[in-house]
Amino acid sequence: LNEYLHEMTEVVFRHNGTLDKYIGDGIMAIFGAPQVSGQQTQTAHTTAADAVEAALDMIEAHRRLIEKLDPAKAFDFRIGINTGPVYAGFFGTRQRLEYTVIGDTVNTASRLESRAELNSVLISEATRNAIGDAYVLQEMGDYQLKGKAQLVHSYRVMGRAHKQRARDTGPIGNS
Repeated sequence: LNEYLHEMTEVVFRHNGTLDKYIGDGIMAIFGAPQVSGQQTQTAHTTAADAVEAALDMIEAHRRLIEKLDPAKAFDFRIGINTGPVYAGFFGTRQRLEYTVIGDTVNTASRLESRAELNSVLISEATRNAIGDAYVLQEMGDYQLKGKAQLVHSYRVMGRAHKQRARDTGPIGNS
């Protein structure tokens, strides 16, 4: 478990994420917060793309880790990503404060994670809108998520989109 948590946390950090907390054998990571005063503000696109890149790299890191393990110790995991406003700050009591994010955006990400297929990434419509066409997505449809009055449209991230370069053919003419 410690090796898994270490590998996944390293991936989060490589993609400008913040480790929020470990929840049992799960990880809650946030992207785009905290922001230091005077630092360039990240756009929703950059933040969402960082989260999706981290998720894809987590799947690869998980695959490498599983290859090293005794097959009897293999395990699966899921990733859910949502994009939107959150309340970020120190929450808790006088005896124990913890920096975290809360709100509907966080709850929706958690609900998406629970609906994701094993070893896959499920994102919301908001995240899909933020990342543009940088990824190959499979539309999964609408889900009724716990605590949500409205259906949540979701997509499975299949991988990175590879844009074709226009070939440089040079000038055409006779010599």
